Amino acid sequence: MPRNKDGNSYFGPSALILLVTVFAIAFVIFNFSNAANVNASYAAVIALQVFIYGASAAIYMSIRSKDLMSKINVRPTSIKNIGITIVVTLIVILVFVVLKFGVFLPYRDYFLFNFYSSNFNIQLNSFSDWLLIIFAFVLLPSLGKEFLFRSIVYSEYKSTGVLCSIIITSLLYSMMHLSFQEFFVHFIASVLWTYLAYITGSFIWPFISHLLCNFYLVFGEKYLWSLSSNPDGSFLFWLITISLLLLSLFILFAILESKYKEWNAKFKTTQPEQKQNLLYNLKVILLSKPVIIDFAIFIIVAMIRLF
Repeated sequence: MPRNKDGNSYFGPSALILLVTVFAIAFVIFNFSNAANVNASYAAVIALQVFIYGASAAIYMSIRSKDLMSKINVRPTSIKNIGITIVVTLIVILVFVVLKFGVFLPYRDYFLFNFYSSNFNIQLNSFSDWLLIIFAFVLLPSLGKEFLFRSIVYSEYKSTGVLCSIIITSLLYSMMHLSFQEFFVHFIASVLWTYLAYITGSFIWPFISHLLCNFYLVFGEKYLWSLSSNPDGSFLFWLITISLLLLSLFILFAILESKYKEWNAKFKTTQPEQKQNLLYNLKVILLSKPVIIDFAIFIIVAMIRLF
């Protein structure tokens, strides 16, 4: 099995996500809408996420110790990265719109129920409600997932090469959500966020992007859903959406082109190990026992959620 530069195998990161996935099944099993009141439901979600992400990260980091801490960059790096972060955020949101409301037509009813018609409705009756909702559905999910995936998992797989680390990190991220319908949505978002972590050198910028996307999902997606479903304005909606997506991609490529020499010089000196064989690394990592078990759990739970 290939090993990172510290001499440790790549068993650890996939085992970590397996642990998180097992914990995350509680979100599928427990029905928080049956709690005594709405605030109790939000508090339960907050407590469970702190346990899932916090306990898993603490266990893994206690095992890896200083070896892992030396590779994790929790600093925001240059403030100039805010521009590319905003562009990536806009692209992720527009990709959400295109995939959920346009491409995956057989799953439109699923998304409609899952986000807007379930029994677990978001209620904003006071300032405390806003705080609880932001913590439960915006801040903690983005912070926990980004620290796990763009900080720990991506850092551990980084020595396999940029492309391999992005693919594996995104695959594990998508499977952790335990849903066939949302798999490609999460995979593409993870690819963009992991690439953002690569080019900025810090997980802080993907965290900010994820935070903004979660804010959109909780408070804004239902309005775009209604616009996309309106027959009278459907054509104009998709014209604007596709145009914004293409414009955002053009801006992203322009930024990358202007910064290419700077980034190339930086990463060429800090990551010489990226010359390793991509297909070999993918094969060995994907055939490791934790990944296989994680994949099996994903298939089983995702199929159960279909019925």
